[in-house]
Amino acid sequence: MKQGYIAALWLAMWLPAAAPAQGGAHVHGAAHLSLVQEGGAVTVALDSPLEAIVGFEHAPKTAEQKAALTEAAAALKGPDALVQLPAAAACRLTDSDIDLPFMAADVDHGHAHAGHDDHDGHADVTASYTFACAQPDKLDRVTVKAFARFPRLHHIDAEAATAAGQGKAVLDAAHPVWSLPAKR
Repeated sequence: MKQGYIAALWLAMWLPAAAPAQGGAHVHGAAHLSLVQEGGAVTVALDSPLEAIVGFEHAPKTAEQKAALTEAAAALKGPDALVQLPAAAACRLTDSDIDLPFMAADVDHGHAHAGHDDHDGHADVTASYTFACAQPDKLDRVTVKAFARFPRLHHIDAEAATAAGQGKAVLDAAHPVWSLPAKR
């Protein structure tokens, strides 16, 4: 696949996920998960209301809220709290990017993270993980572990673009395994 095609496809998939942060639908308990594969490179991204991750959407005010935000930040540093890729695909994490409003370092100084003004009472979390997979043809499913780690998260709308094709799924705690498109 050509890199320009993948970039365009990624934008087409990611823009609906970014809509909550830009004033679109913001549904508590719901999140969006996208997976894009290009050769051995796989990117998994989650966009969720902060409320589904920590139970509130404002700068933490209590010791419990500060602890919840710190715990969420620690959990999101790696993909293990969110997803598990098949061992047979031999994927290793190469990059991650986490945008968690009101990060603990900023909270300790008594102010919110820059760029996260809370004008409408909504705040969102985005987490993106990039993997290098030695056996990308073995990437046939994703096990979503986020429901166990973040119990306020009730369902995830998932979209994938892989070498085998495109696919969508709606996942929840009772159905956390996402079967990716298979080669025809």
